Amino acid sequence: DNKGPWSKTPGTEDTTAQAACRQNYSILMTDGYWNGAAASTAAARANVDGTDAAAITGPALQKDDGSDYCQAPATLAGSTCSYTYTAAAPSSDGWDNTLADISMYYWGRDLRPDLDNIVRPNIIDPAKTAEPSNSLDPAFWQHMVTYTVGLGVVGSVDPATCPPPYSAAGCASISWPQPTDGATSPNMDDMFHAAINGRGGFFSASDPDVFAASLSAALTDIIGRTGAAAAVAVANAHVTVGENQSFESSYKSGDWTGDLVSFPIDPATGVQDTASPLWASPAQAQLDARTADSRFLISFSGTAPWNGTTLGNQGIQFQPTGAATATKLSAAQQALLDTATSPPGPADGANVLAWLRGDRSKEGSDYRARSHVLGDIINAEPVIVDRPRANFTDPCYGSSDLALGCATSYKSAQAARDRVVLQGANDGMLHAFDFATGAEKWAYVPNLVMGSLNALSHKVGFQHQYFVDATGISRDADFCKARVSAASSAWCAGSDWRTIFVSGLGKGGRGYFALDVTAPVAASEAAAAAKSLWEFPHSGTPAADSKNAGYSFGAPIVAKTRAFGWVVLIASGYNNGADTGGDGLGHLYVLSPISGEILAQLATTAGSSGTPSGLAYLTAFALSGSVDATIEQVYGGDLLGNVWRFDLSSADSATWTVRKLAALVDGSGTAQPVTTRPQLATVTTSAGIKRFIFVGTGRYLGDSDVATTGTQTMYGLIDDLGDAPEITPLRSNLQQQILGAGDTAEERKITSPAVPDYSVKKGWYIDLPATGERIDTHPALALEVLAFTSNIPSSDPCKPGGSSWFNVVDATTGAVPAYGGITWESKFLGEALASRPVLIQLPSGEIKAIIRKSDVTTTVKTVVPAGSGAGGRRISWREIITQ
Repeated sequence: DNKGPWSKTPGTEDTTAQAACRQNYSILMTDGYWNGAAASTAAARANVDGTDAAAITGPALQKDDGSDYCQAPATLAGSTCSYTYTAAAPSSDGWDNTLADISMYYWGRDLRPDLDNIVRPNIIDPAKTAEPSNSLDPAFWQHMVTYTVGLGVVGSVDPATCPPPYSAAGCASISWPQPTDGATSPNMDDMFHAAINGRGGFFSASDPDVFAASLSAALTDIIGRTGAAAAVAVANAHVTVGENQSFESSYKSGDWTGDLVSFPIDPATGVQDTASPLWASPAQAQLDARTADSRFLISFSGTAPWNGTTLGNQGIQFQPTGAATATKLSAAQQALLDTATSPPGPADGANVLAWLRGDRSKEGSDYRARSHVLGDIINAEPVIVDRPRANFTDPCYGSSDLALGCATSYKSAQAARDRVVLQGANDGMLHAFDFATGAEKWAYVPNLVMGSLNALSHKVGFQHQYFVDATGISRDADFCKARVSAASSAWCAGSDWRTIFVSGLGKGGRGYFALDVTAPVAASEAAAAAKSLWEFPHSGTPAADSKNAGYSFGAPIVAKTRAFGWVVLIASGYNNGADTGGDGLGHLYVLSPISGEILAQLATTAGSSGTPSGLAYLTAFALSGSVDATIEQVYGGDLLGNVWRFDLSSADSATWTVRKLAALVDGSGTAQPVTTRPQLATVTTSAGIKRFIFVGTGRYLGDSDVATTGTQTMYGLIDDLGDAPEITPLRSNLQQQILGAGDTAEERKITSPAVPDYSVKKGWYIDLPATGERIDTHPALALEVLAFTSNIPSSDPCKPGGSSWFNVVDATTGAVPAYGGITWESKFLGEALASRPVLIQLPSGEIKAIIRKSDVTTTVKTVVPAGSGAGGRRISWREIITQ
């Protein structure tokens, strides 16, 4: 009825739309052998598990890639999923009126035949070798999963002979004894049998502590669901038979654990071969097998590397203050790890540190029991540190120069170096996993998050938090052509090429850290500690700049300027106003790649302490970025809808300027926030060569944004450079393209495409037609095609976060792409949110987009078809400094 579990408000009569997809569970606990009256429902007293049942049908719940959620033993016929229970071991027996029968009655029946059968099975990552039992529950109809817990009592059937998911060889030989109305051993076997029939789990606890742990495990199993948010990473955008590796992360709520796996990409189709993982086991399982002492964990002291006179390495080993190691945490840092609860606190920082390293000896007693050591991976994408791949013409990079002391070029010297995958996680670490095997080589714990790390260990009151939740970048830079401070000259003579990794924290904190990954692996923990270069802000950062550092969502830029040589560019991020004592303006910081010292900064004119601008994502423009990383301008948008150009082209930083290009607004004049990185290109138009800035609008930074329904837009804006005025009024100066209905309900097309007259117009725009649709992932460019995903977040519990679309348009006009072979400009991706598109080019010349979705599936879409003349050409336009 409408008061039941599928009601919007269970227990009350609710005639509104029912939550047909809701999962339902029961936990049966007993302090001994069960006894009591028979089931009140006559049909549940029958030998339910010993009787074949009628077929149950429902929709196939197809994924966008053509596969489906219809899992064995269910079968798929067309678009219909069908399941028929056939009495067989380990479910069936010869007895009626048992707990197992009741469990089967509520699992194997459609409990609400008036509702659509759209209960989504919990999809299993194909690389997993073991999952909680309910993850293999194939039921797509309204049903109940049963867990049973007993206090130390055992039956004659050993649960170890038939572990979840109850398909082991020992399961087929179980012969269930007949339960009786009394305290007998068969009744405890019936408890185990009920858990099998209900696709739940059975726990037998010998004392109250173990009982509590068992109950906690059952609840974690129930609320845990696997999801994904970060995009896939690929070893090479130009896929070949020898270079076709991909890496994808996932997370599981409930126990808040994460994983990283690697699959090959089929060079003919661009599709991942998930049946052939490249690692013998996922990163999660490998890390679980490690001892705490065998790991190389490092951090940063918090002290400024540059003291005005000398440069000192401030990398430290993540070891307690009493450790007999070369470096370790200071007493002040270790005190930050102390827990407030006593016991185990208040002076237990060393024990918390051991727990963070992976020591599990105090889990469940003093600290939180973890299902796995590796924490959840949500927004941080994998970043691959490979051999140097740029084509810089700088001295000593691609060619030797004896006069500068390089008998061998940097590219040659590093061509065969070890490769790692750097993965941020919300266990407070950046992990370096072996590219070929998935084994952890080392991990970095930012000092920036040290003050919050003890919360991870809380046995009572644990709540999920973010820590290292942003995507960093790995880039090559010549330290001899860089400054250690604004007052210094070039750091050294000759050439000193390094590969550095720089990252923010996303929702995890306010600041950035930098590591030297020229040698991606280390022989010891002490050697690994030397990789730490700097953190920003640090103890020497001016107080005003520390206050203006907001949540660091944006990826840094590593490039050259005429004023300072090689630099790192970062934005001030989100919430840098009253929360921090900052001014709320959008700041661009120009940092030394060597020390993290501020070389220069520019600020926008928008924002205040009460309404921070929220400048987070930047893109830099270079005339010939593939051979010379010297940048001219930097572009970024903010939460207030402004698009900014920072001109860094002068050799005199005192003459650098900031200019607002446009204030983005919808048709009613409401500001449209920008939370993604712009894309840039120079385009030959009928009015000459124009520089375009492609930027989408919309935000989804938290649950409060779900209800936002204003119209959001993709823009292609022209920057006329110099002192060109702001594009205003905005929309009348742009060519509108209309995205309307396509040939099917799952397609949309640009209707009546217009040809912009760029002697008059300053670009184009496309309003997204669906209510609540927004662009909250980064767009991508492939030749003349702009590709982007758009998401529609939803609070509907029957949608895993919402739904999404994949869109491709001509970058020059915003209309239909010039390349043929695609009959749509927008394709529905299904009832899941989508990551940014990651572009790859196949040997055929075809360009594909790999898109990771929140339901942990990955789909591949065509961006530029084969035979379009794209073969052998670069996948991104040469003027871009890609991030």
